[in-house]
Amino acid sequence: MKTNKKQFKFKRIPYYVSLLLLTCGASLILGFLSFGGAFALAPILPLAVGAFVLSVAYEGEIYLQNIKGALAKLFKGDYLSHQLAKNFLLKHFPDTNMDNCPQFFKDYQEQLKLFAALNHKKLSQEQKNHFSAVKRRLKDMEQWFASQLYPSAAEEALTSYAESVHIWLKQQQQQQWALRLQRHRVLYRLAGIMSVLSALFMGLGSTYLIVEACSVIPFVAVIPFAFWPLFIAPMAVIAGIAYGFLIYNTLTDLISQQTLQKWYQNLRNDFRQGITARNIFLATMSVVLAGLAITLTICTAGTWWTVASNTRPLFTWMSKMPSFIMRIINPIITGLSAVFFNLQNTSESLEMLAAATNPQGAKLSFWQRLRHQLRVLLGHFQQQEKILQQLKPLPLY
Repeated sequence: MKTNKKQFKFKRIPYYVSLLLLTCGASLILGFLSFGGAFALAPILPLAVGAFVLSVAYEGEIYLQNIKGALAKLFKGDYLSHQLAKNFLLKHFPDTNMDNCPQFFKDYQEQLKLFAALNHKKLSQEQKNHFSAVKRRLKDMEQWFASQLYPSAAEEALTSYAESVHIWLKQQQQQQWALRLQRHRVLYRLAGIMSVLSALFMGLGSTYLIVEACSVIPFVAVIPFAFWPLFIAPMAVIAGIAYGFLIYNTLTDLISQQTLQKWYQNLRNDFRQGITARNIFLATMSVVLAGLAITLTICTAGTWWTVASNTRPLFTWMSKMPSFIMRIINPIITGLSAVFFNLQNTSESLEMLAAATNPQGAKLSFWQRLRHQLRVLLGHFQQQEKILQQLKPLPLY
């Protein structure tokens, strides 16, 4: 058993190295750009260092979560079917008290109860081990259910346990979910193409940004320009790859979670129940946040156009490219990818506001519900902090 664990950890080394390199590299590059921008506005070293630290801390967490998500989707062949199977369970989970309810759902519900009883609580080492076992069991059950929802062509003889699930699935529009899987696979491929284009143009555009940042920092500008490609080119490659992963994770989340559709449907369903202060507030915030997301995207595209128009190219071959590539196509590609990313983040903000103003929690005040949501987010961050601690190459003491 110990040998298997060691082999498993050894196989995970390339994953953790890639995750660490891309996350640290991308966040440090953005921190460097923030440092250069702050220093250009006001040549005050402590202010520029503060901009660097804040940028690395904020962007590092964003890139970590998105790169992790992208790697999981790219290198786990069953990720899409597993995710859709989870969505199916959420939407069609039956009443386990019914006589004809398959045993699988009763077993799955028991594991969910165990998970809920231990989640977001301080646990002893024994309880942590039990909690990990429950999570693994839930994951295995979800993967097994996905194999029943989307059976392979070479289907083996079914046990009575699996047969009861198959009979139930045929009554729950199983064929429509099979078509949905095919549509999502096509959309995932398109998301991959968009992500590759975003990575390419981000890599090219980053050379302009880094050159601009280097030119305003005195202790970097003294280095002869002929040596700049030696350290700028690797930075641009890392920035491009990391950004491509970020956009891929964002686009696939928009597809699998149906973010925009749910956003619209939730607002429509609320207004169907009558016009209330909560409905008006959420609709107003939706318009405001969406407007901010689009405005930010326009500003981002404008920044790329300005930098590409006024900054010296890093390589001579870049100056020979048609001007419309970096001045028009680059802002369009990076702008589109930015608007998707901004809309995904906006939807998460709206979900938090909707939960904080949920009338079902009428016994609690608005601020109490808001504090509850913040505690949930803090708990999520603390869980992610454990991952960051695992990735630290050396202790800080």
